[in-house]
Amino acid sequence: MITNINVSTMKRTLLFKNPARDLGNVSFYQFVFSQASRINEIDASVLTDADLRQILAILLTLSEEFNKVILQVQKSIKTEEILAAKQVRDRCFSALKVGIKNAQYSTDTEVLQAAAGLTILINTCGNIARMALEKGSGTAEKLVEELEGPAYKPMIEKLTLSPVVIRLKKENESLVDLYESRRDDYLGKNSVKSVDLRKDVIRQYQLLCSYIVLKVQLSKDAQYHEALQIINTIRKEFAEVVARHKAARKNGKKKVQDQSAPEES
Repeated sequence: MITNINVSTMKRTLLFKNPARDLGNVSFYQFVFSQASRINEIDASVLTDADLRQILAILLTLSEEFNKVILQVQKSIKTEEILAAKQVRDRCFSALKVGIKNAQYSTDTEVLQAAAGLTILINTCGNIARMALEKGSGTAEKLVEELEGPAYKPMIEKLTLSPVVIRLKKENESLVDLYESRRDDYLGKNSVKSVDLRKDVIRQYQLLCSYIVLKVQLSKDAQYHEALQIINTIRKEFAEVVARHKAARKNGKKKVQDQSAPEES
C-alpha cells in the first residue's frame, strides 16, 4: 500500500494553488470529498490503477468520518439564538422571492424583463432555508454579491427591492458572525477529534495529489490527466470562494474603521 511520495523535485506548477488551509471544516470536507468522489466516478475502463483506487477509497472513508464529526459539531451549536437568526435570514430571502414574483404581474415591460432575469438567478440558488447553515449562508452571500453587481443591481432597483437585498445581506452576516462565534467556542472545548481527523484527511489528500502529479509526468494515461484536471478545477473554484470571502471581510472591516474614525475639526 502506498503511504508516502516525495514530490519535492516535481513540477509543482502542474497543480493549482491549494486553498484548503483557508477553508472552514464544512467547506474543507466538500473540497476534498468532491475531488475524490469525482475522480472515483471516472469510467472503470479508464480508472484502472489499483493503487489510485485504493488511495481514493481511503480518502473517501476518512472524509466521511470527518464529516460525521463536523455534523455533530453543527448539531451541538444550533442554539435557539442561532435558529432564530436563521429564521429571520430565511424570511428575508422569502421576501425577496415574493417581491420578484409580484413584479411578474406588472404591465411595465421593463419591470417584467427585470423580474424574469432575477427569477432565473433566484432559481439557481435553490432553497436556502433547507440548506445546512454554512452552505445556506454561503449561497446567500454569493446571491447578494450578484444582486449588488452591475448585471443585477439595475433590475433590483427597477423593482424597488434594494432595501430587501440590504436586509438580507445584514441578517445573513449577523447569522454567520453568531454561528462562527458559537462554533469557535465549541471547537475550543471539543477540538481534538476534529483536528486529528482533519490532519488525517490532509495527509491522504496530499498523497493523492502527489501520486497523480507523479503519474502525469511519467505517463500519458488518460486516468491521471483526467484526475489532475478535476483537482485543478475544484481547487480553482474554492480558491475563488476564499478570495471573495477575504475581500468581503476586508471591506467590512474598512467600513467599521471608517465609521469609527473621529471627525476632523
